[in-house]
Amino acid sequence: MNLEKEKQLKADKNFEGLLEYWKSKSIGVGGLSEKICRVSYYSGRLKSQEKIKNFIEENRGLISVFSDVDYFQLAEFLFRIGYVFPHLSDDDFSTLEKFYSNPKYFDLLEDILFDKEGLSRTLKKFDSSARQIRNDNFAEDFLIEVFNSAMYNQDNEDDEVHFYDRQKNAIMKMNFDDNRIINKVHFPIQFLTSFREFATSIDEVLGENIRKAYFEANIDEIIPGASYESILSIGFSPYYFDLFKEFVDKNEDEIDLPDEPINKLMKSISLKWLEKVNQL
Repeated sequence: MNLEKEKQLKADKNFEGLLEYWKSKSIGVGGLSEKICRVSYYSGRLKSQEKIKNFIEENRGLISVFSDVDYFQLAEFLFRIGYVFPHLSDDDFSTLEKFYSNPKYFDLLEDILFDKEGLSRTLKKFDSSARQIRNDNFAEDFLIEVFNSAMYNQDNEDDEVHFYDRQKNAIMKMNFDDNRIINKVHFPIQFLTSFREFATSIDEVLGENIRKAYFEANIDEIIPGASYESILSIGFSPYYFDLFKEFVDKNEDEIDLPDEPINKLMKSISLKWLEKVNQL
C-alpha cells in the first residue's frame, strides 16, 4: 500500500507529499543515511532550506551516531540539485554523475531522480546490466570453497567478509561498506543460520537415520540435557559442523554412508544456496 502511495506521489510530482511521506516513514537505523538524502532532495525541490534544517534538528541525536559521512555529503549536494533542478551547471552534472556511477549510490539515485528526463541531457550512470547475469555451472571445488566461506563468515571477527560475485561466478573478499559492492550482484555468503536448516540438509543428503544418530551421540556437546526440538530452534555454529565431521569419522565403518559424505553434504548445501541467489 505504501509503495503504491509513493508511486502515485511521484506520478503527480508531489514533492510536498514525498517529503512528508519519507519524513514519517519508519526505517531502521541502517536506512537513516538514505532517508536524509531523500528528505534533502525533496526539500530542495520545494526550495525550502527550512524543511531540511528542521528534519536534521529533530533527528540530530540519531544522525550524529548512525549517519554515514559520505551519504551526508551526498545529501547536501542533493539539496542543491533539487533546488536548481532542472538547471544544472556543468559542475553539477559532473559531480552528480560521479555519485550515479558508483554502485553504492546507484539504486538510491535511480529512485530519487525519477523525473530526470527533465534535465537538459542524459546522465551517465552505473551500468546495472551485470544484475542480469545468471549462473548454473559450478565446479565441485568451488562448491567446497563456498561452504568454507560461509563457515568463515559465521566465525569471522574481522571486517573482511566473503562475498559471492554473480557477475564473475567467483568469491571475493570485501568489507560491508566497500564501494565495489553491487546490489544484486554481490551476496555475502550466508547459510545454515539455524540448526533446523542443518538437520534438514543432513536428512536430504545423507538420510534421516544419520541425522538422528548424530544428535543422539552429540546432544551433550550441543546443549546438555536439551530436547531435540529445542536444539532445532537455536542458531547454527561451525562448531556443530565440526562435531558432525568427527561423528562421521568415528562411525564410518559402522553406519551406511555414501562415498565422501562430508563433501557431498557441503556441496549440496552450497549448490542449493547458489541456485537460490542466481534466481534473484
